[in-house]
Amino acid sequence: MLDKRALQDQVWVSYGDSITDGGYWQAAVAEHFALNHIDQGIGGTTLAGFGPLAFWQEGRLSEIVAAQPALVTIMGGTNDFYSDFYLGTEEQFDLPLADKTMDNFLGAYSYIVEYLQAALPDTTIVLMTTPLNATYFSDQPLNGRGNSIMDFADATAQVARHYGLLLVDMRELYQNAADFDQDFWDGIHPNLQGAAKISQALIESLSQIAK
Repeated sequence: MLDKRALQDQVWVSYGDSITDGGYWQAAVAEHFALNHIDQGIGGTTLAGFGPLAFWQEGRLSEIVAAQPALVTIMGGTNDFYSDFYLGTEEQFDLPLADKTMDNFLGAYSYIVEYLQAALPDTTIVLMTTPLNATYFSDQPLNGRGNSIMDFADATAQVARHYGLLLVDMRELYQNAADFDQDFWDGIHPNLQGAAKISQALIESLSQIAK
């Protein structure tokens, strides 16, 4: 269990893509818990795949380790959805790091978690489900592999369950297109109102374990 007082002045790394890179939902969380926030979001990046800035790449993960954070949050999957990456299977969880398959979401995600757990055994890792996007409320919610953005959110929850990590679940924030449209300015990136909901969801989840 996190000690809320012990979090004060500690480092928090938020890890992700452009939804993290904007930095506009993290400020309220950092202020609430008196954390020193480091934004490690890079727009356009994916968890899976072999791009030089994919989440699992050593160059990015080593920056997290170097920061020696007390808390790491991970939120991604939007670009994996649009890139038509495979979701993968639970078999990836049982493979050693060297044998995981990085062309699929579960393989890359399990690699990231296991890498960070080994390098930062005292760090709390929190997963945040892939945010919904406008495709979910459209007539064509599936990508080229037949997966919806919800499938990537479900896979994130699957990773959290397997490793016993806290999950910030945003799948139920939006029940209809009208509510979603009010909070997202382009169907992918939240506006200030949407960012506030992400902040609040993370604050509430962390508050459950930070006493």
